Amino acid sequence: MSEHGDARERHGGADAFDDGPAGTDCALCGTDISPNQYWSSRAVLVEEDAGEDDEAVKMVCQDCWADLDADLSVPSK
Repeated sequence: MSEHGDARERHGGADAFDDGPAGTDCALCGTDISPNQYWSSRAVLVEEDAGEDDEAVKMVCQDCWADLDADLSVPSK
């Protein structure tokens, strides 16, 4: 645990969060990300239209983040 404590403990555990309808969808796979999953998700900058300067911050689920992290960790040739 970090010096600031685990977010789930500070807020009364994972059950303290709303487990209702998702607040957003994963930008890559479309999976619903409910508010109680935000702590394990990541925000990424997504280019909306190729060639345009239209970007948005979107949420990515833990599984897609792991895949992205693995892909980005491979050195280019």
